[in-house]
Amino acid sequence: MSILKTAPKHRLISGIFAVSFFLTVYASVWAYVALHSSSQQLILHFSEYSGITKTGGVAELTLFGVSGCILVAVNFFLALLLEEREHFLGRLLTGATLFTAVLIFIAVSAIISVN
Repeated sequence: MSILKTAPKHRLISGIFAVSFFLTVYASVWAYVALHSSSQQLILHFSEYSGITKTGGVAELTLFGVSGCILVAVNFFLALLLEEREHFLGRLLTGATLFTAVLIFIAVSAIISVN
């Protein structure tokens, strides 16, 4: 719990991770609300060379967002630890996590728009 006590000291990192966590939670909730009434298989991955390569249900799409939330939470603790030792690595991990959260949000929104 001593790591969480240092979070207010690193407001920039905490704020960026709050935005990242919000994006992944919003993507998960949005996917569930938009597609929970769909009884058909959803297109989860499409390749222009081989066509539809992965289908699944709403549960798989929601679990994609939940795994993103877990990734953001683990990276938050790692970034706080790295920030205490090396500022560059902590901020690099913070930026990479925000980038990943934005990509998860874009992927989920594209899946929702296709289905």
